[in-house]
Amino acid sequence: MKGFISFITALAVIGGAACTSMPTTAEAVQIRGYMHTEKELTAEDIADMTPVRHEDSGTLIYAIYDGFAMVSNVNRSIAESLEEIVIPDTIGDLPVVGITETPFIYCPNLKKITLSKDTQFFSRYDYLCDSLEEIVIPEENPYLRTEGNYLYSADLSTLIGVIPAAYTPVSSDIPTDIQKIGDYAFAGCMDLEEITLPDSVREMGTGVFAGCENLREVTLPDKITVLPTITFGSCKALSKVELPETVNEIGTYAFKDCHNLRDFHLPPHVTSIRMNAFENAGCTENMDGILYVDNWAVDADKDIQRADLREGTIGTCEALFDNNKALKVITIPESVEYMGRLLVFTMYNHIERVDFYNKIIGQNALTGCTHLKMVWIHDKDCRIADSPKTIPQFWTEDKGETEDITIIGVDGEPAEEPEKFNTLIFGAEDSTALKYASFYNREFHLADEKEYTYDKEYTQQTENGVIYNVSKYSSTAEEREDNSRPDVFINSLIGDSQVTKISSGLFFRGDTPVEKLHISDNLAAPSYYEPFYNYCSYYETGEDCYNYTAVDGILYSKDMHTLISCPKNYDKTEIVIPDGVVYIGSYAFMGCDKVEKITLPDSVTEIDTGAFRAAATLKSVVLPEKLEQIGFDAFRDCASLTDVTIPASVHTIYSDAFSGTAAYEVEDGVRYIGDWAVGVEKSAAEMNIRQGTKKVAVIDFSDSKVKSAYIPADVQLCDHLTYSADCNIETLIIESPAIEKEQLRYLYHLKDIYINDIFCDISSNAIPTISVKPPQSSHVRYIGMEGAGSSVFTGYEYNSAAGPAIHGRMNSTAHEYANVHNIKFIPTDEGEENFVRGDINGDYRLNIADYVLFSKYLRGRIDLTEQQALTADINQDGVTDIFDMVELRIAFLRQ
Repeated sequence: MKGFISFITALAVIGGAACTSMPTTAEAVQIRGYMHTEKELTAEDIADMTPVRHEDSGTLIYAIYDGFAMVSNVNRSIAESLEEIVIPDTIGDLPVVGITETPFIYCPNLKKITLSKDTQFFSRYDYLCDSLEEIVIPEENPYLRTEGNYLYSADLSTLIGVIPAAYTPVSSDIPTDIQKIGDYAFAGCMDLEEITLPDSVREMGTGVFAGCENLREVTLPDKITVLPTITFGSCKALSKVELPETVNEIGTYAFKDCHNLRDFHLPPHVTSIRMNAFENAGCTENMDGILYVDNWAVDADKDIQRADLREGTIGTCEALFDNNKALKVITIPESVEYMGRLLVFTMYNHIERVDFYNKIIGQNALTGCTHLKMVWIHDKDCRIADSPKTIPQFWTEDKGETEDITIIGVDGEPAEEPEKFNTLIFGAEDSTALKYASFYNREFHLADEKEYTYDKEYTQQTENGVIYNVSKYSSTAEEREDNSRPDVFINSLIGDSQVTKISSGLFFRGDTPVEKLHISDNLAAPSYYEPFYNYCSYYETGEDCYNYTAVDGILYSKDMHTLISCPKNYDKTEIVIPDGVVYIGSYAFMGCDKVEKITLPDSVTEIDTGAFRAAATLKSVVLPEKLEQIGFDAFRDCASLTDVTIPASVHTIYSDAFSGTAAYEVEDGVRYIGDWAVGVEKSAAEMNIRQGTKKVAVIDFSDSKVKSAYIPADVQLCDHLTYSADCNIETLIIESPAIEKEQLRYLYHLKDIYINDIFCDISSNAIPTISVKPPQSSHVRYIGMEGAGSSVFTGYEYNSAAGPAIHGRMNSTAHEYANVHNIKFIPTDEGEENFVRGDINGDYRLNIADYVLFSKYLRGRIDLTEQQALTADINQDGVTDIFDMVELRIAFLRQ
C-alpha cells in the first residue's frame, strides 16, 4: 500500500493531468440547511474553491469555506499514534461535509473513522490507510452507507470503495445492480488477482484498480464508454483485459507500467487516447522510434530526429511527442483520422518541419514549437482546430544548449527578446490552410508543383508589375513583381486567357500591404468564403467588370444586391451602406480593425455567417427594420460592440452570433439582447428562459453543462433549438403551443420531455427518436471548408431508440403523438385523488418541473398560489423557503 500511495502522489504532481477528476461522489447535492446560496455544489466545485481560512482543532485541521467545512489534514505530531478519528458534525457553527487532500495517509495505525452526519464528499482516495478496519456512518447521514466490506452511496448506486484496507475484493460480493464504481475503489488491493465487474456498471471512476500489483485478469462490463485516468496504473502482473466495444476513450496513464500486458487490442470505436495512457506498457510495438498499440501511435523514443508515422495509423494520442528534444521533422500520413490535442508537448523542442497529409489537425497541435519553420498542409479540405495556438506564428533561431537559459534584466524581464521569424504555412489555393492563415494573420505560400498536381499546364507571364500563372483556359494573378508596390492593377486578359483568380500570395508576400486593388473584369464570382479578398485598403472595378462593382472602395455584386467585402485596412470609422443592398455576405467585414459604426439600409434582410466577425473596434451597428436573419458568428468577437437593437422583423439568429461581444446581459446563465435569448454561459447547468422573452436564438450547447431547459408558453423557437450534436440536455419542459419539425433534432441525449399544452401542435417526427452516447473528448471548433469556426464531431455512437419519455395529460396531443410514434408516455394527470407534497405544478408527481418552479419562486421570479405554497411547504414548518427546496432535492435523490 505504501508503494501505491507514493505512485498516486507522484501522478498528482506530474502536470496535474493524472488526477484531474479527484475522488468525489459525483451527484450534485446541496449542503443541507447551511448554504447562503441556492447553488448546488459538487465536489468538483469545492476543489476549485479557495478556503476562507484553516482551523486547527488539535487533532484535525479544517478548511473553512463560506457556509461549510472540510477536513483537510491531521496534526502531524500525533498522526502516527492515532488509531481512531471521529469527525464532528460541526466546527464552530459550520457543518463538516467531507474530506479533502487525503489527510489520513499520514496515519499508519488508523483503524477506525467515524464520519459526521453531513459527510457527503468522501471517497476511497480520502481513506487510503494501510491499517483501516472500519468506517462508521451515523444513521442520520443521508449520503453514505456501509454494507459488508464496502462503502456505498446511500442509494446503493455507487460502490465507493473497499473496507477494511486488507480486504481482497471478490466478484460475487459486488451487487449485480451497481451502476458506478467510485474513484480508487479497489486501488492498492495487493492480494487481488482477478475480478469481474457486473454488467450493470455504466461508469468507472479514476484509478479503480491502480496499484493492484498482483492483478492478472479483469472482466469489464460491456456498456462502459470511457476507461478513466490510471484505471490499471502500476498493475504490473496484468496480462488479460478485454475492453468492451463500447469504449471510445482511454484515459491518462490508464495502463501505465502494465509490463506484463502483451496480448491486448483496442476496440474499434476508440476515438481518443489521453496522455501517456500506455507508458511502459508491454503491449506497445516499436517501429522506427514510434510506439504503436494496434493502429494508434501512443509514444515515441526520446532520441529520434524524425517521426514518420507509418501508413495505416488512424490516431495519435494526446501529447504524442513528449520530451522528444532531438526531434526535428514530423510526418502525419493520410490515414490519421483522430488527433489528440497537443501533438507536440515537448519543452524546448527543436522541430522545424511538419507535414500533414491527413484531414484533421488537432487542438493546440504545435503550439509549443518555437523553432518550427514550415508547416505543409497537403489536404486542401483539412479540418484545422480553430485557434491561434494550433500553429505558432513565429520561430526563433536554435541556440543549442543555451536555449534553456534566460537572461533576466530590470524588474525581472528578459534582458533581450530573441529574434523572431515567420512560420510559413504551405497549402493549396482555396484551401482551409489558406483560410487559417488569413484569419490568424499567418504567412502563407502556395505549394509548388512538386508538392501538388495541377489539372492544367501553366506558364508564367508578367504584366503591369503582376506575375500571372497562365493557362489556355484561365489565369491567376499570383504575386507582385515588386512586393513594395502598394497599388495593384489586375489585367482582365493575358493574351487570350481570362484572369479569373487572385492568389493569396499577392497579398501575403512582401512587407508592404496592398492598398488599391483594381479587380479584373473577368474575376470569377466569389465562393462561399474568400478571406484573402479583404487584405487591402480599397477596391476598384472597371465599368465592364462582369461580377463586381466597387463603391467608395467597398466591393459589391454587380447588381448591388450583395455586399461582398469591405477591405480589412479600410480607413473610415463610420460606414453607411447604400440602399438597395439586400444581403451582407459571409465574412464581409471580418477583421476590419478601424470601423466603429455601420448603418445598414432598410433593404437588408439577411446578415450571413461571420459577416462582422472580429471587427474589434466596431461599437455600434444599426440594424434595419426589415432584417430577417442573422447568421452564425455574425458579430462574434466584436469586443467593443455594446449597442445593438434586434428588430421585431428578425425571425432567426444563429448560434454564437453575438459571442465575445458586450452587447448582451446575463441572467441565470442565459444571455439576452432585448427580448431575445441569444446564448448560454458555458458554466450554466440549466437554461430556464425568463418570462417576457419572445424568441430564442439557435443556441450553441457545445462544451456546455446544461442538462435541463424550460421554454415558457409565449416564447418562439427558431428552426432549431441547437445545431450542437453534443448538446447534453436530458430534460426539456416546453409550454409552447407548437413544436415544429427539426426544432429539437439535435437533442440526442433527451430523456424526458414535458409537454404541458394539451393542444400542442406537434409536427411529425418533431421529437428525436435516436440517442447518442455523450462525447468523451472536449469539443473542438475547426476551420473547415464550410467556413471558419465550423464544428466537427467525432467519436459518437448512435443507438436506435423509441425516443425520450413524453410527459403530458391523458388524451392530449402529446399522448396521441406518443402512441403514433411508439414512444413511452407518462401521464401527468394520473391519480388526481392523491395529494403529493412538493407537487407545485399539480401533475400529481415529483419531477424536474416542480424543481424549476420552486427555483423561480425562491429567486423572486414568480409567485405561488395559496395551494402551491401549501404543497411546497415540504417540511411543514409553515414557511416555504430554501429548507423545503433542500428536502425536495433529497426526495429526488431517494426516488
